[in-house]
Amino acid sequence: MSSKKKAKGKGIPRFRTLEEESAYWDTHSLADHLDECRPVKMRFQGPTKHLMSIRIDLDLVQRIRSIAERKGVPYQTLMQQWLLERAEEEAPALQPGSAYASGHAYGMVREGKP
Repeated sequence: MSSKKKAKGKGIPRFRTLEEESAYWDTHSLADHLDECRPVKMRFQGPTKHLMSIRIDLDLVQRIRSIAERKGVPYQTLMQQWLLERAEEEAPALQPGSAYASGHAYGMVREGKP
């Protein structure tokens, strides 16, 4: 007797271990079981960021782009990091060492800090 128990007739088997399931899918295709699947409704939540438009002097934008290029980060990321740092100074709300407070969430770390 096989160690796999069938769910329904020729359906997808029930597996006792992850290894057993992995071995099954290494030799079978989900396409063979599409008639057993049913569509489901899903909602995907977009990013929790807000798109905003502001006017900035061209000279300032060029200076920021130059600094960002020297640091090896996109200028928008650098600007967002600077805004976050200033917001923390004015109203600290993030836990010290959080991904956003440390800069790691943006792929960068503040100068002079680990």
